[in-house]
Amino acid sequence: ITNQVITFGFEHQLLIMTILGGIVPVFIWMVFWLREDECYEFTDHQNRVTQICEPEPRSLIAITFLCGGASVILTLFLQKFTQPFFSGTDLIIVWATIEEVLKYGVFWILDSKSEHINEPADALVYLSVTALGFSAVENCLFLYQALEGGSVTSAIIGQNYRFLGASILHVLASGFIGICIGYTFFWSVLSRRLATLLGIAGAIALHSAFNYLIIMDSRGGLQIPAIIWGIGVVFLLLIEGLRYLALQHKKQLLEEV
Repeated sequence: ITNQVITFGFEHQLLIMTILGGIVPVFIWMVFWLREDECYEFTDHQNRVTQICEPEPRSLIAITFLCGGASVILTLFLQKFTQPFFSGTDLIIVWATIEEVLKYGVFWILDSKSEHINEPADALVYLSVTALGFSAVENCLFLYQALEGGSVTSAIIGQNYRFLGASILHVLASGFIGICIGYTFFWSVLSRRLATLLGIAGAIALHSAFNYLIIMDSRGGLQIPAIIWGIGVVFLLLIEGLRYLALQHKKQLLEEV
C-alpha cells in the first residue's frame, strides 16, 4: 500500500500540490472563524457563573464550505457570458457583483432559514465559511495554472499574495454582509432585509475596489496589503461588537428566568 501511495504521489504531483496549496491556507482562516463560536462565560448579579456554548453543527459548516466552492463553477460561467457585453471598470463591477451575489446565494439557500442562525454572529460565521470555500477553489485553479506553466517560484509568490490578499478580501466582503445582518439581528424583518441589501452593496463595492487596484491601477500592488489589513482591523472590532450584543442578550434572558 505504501508503494502504491508513493507511486500515486509521483504520478499526480501537480494535482496534489494544487489541492494542498489551494486548500491548506484556507483552512488556517477556517480555524480562526470557527473560534468565533467558542464558549464564553459571564457572572450575573447573583454571582452565578454561566457558560454559553452554541457551536454551529460541523455538518452544516462542511456543506456550506463545499457549496461555496462549487459556486465558483457558476461564477466562471456567468463571468465568461458577460465579458463580451462590458469592459474596463464596468466589467470589474459586474464580475464582483456576480461573485458576491452567488456567495450570498449559497448562504441564503443553505443557512439563512436554519434554526442554527440564533445569535448575531451566526450569519457572519456561515458567510465567512462560504467565502472560504469559494476562495479555496479559486486558489486551486490559480495554483494549477501557475504550476502547469512550470513556474514554481511565481506560483509560491502568487499563492502567498492570494493568501494575504484575495482570501482575506472574500472573507471581508461576505463578512460585511454578515455584520450588517448581525447588528440588526434583533430588529424588524424589514430592517434586516434593508441591512442585507446594504451589506451586499458594500461587499460589491469593496470587491470592485480591490479588483480595480489590481487590474487598472499600477500602484495597486503597493496599496492593497495596507488597505486590506486596515479594513481587517476594523472588521475585527465590529466582530467583537457582535459578540458583545449576543452576550448582553443572553444575560438579559438568563436574568429574566
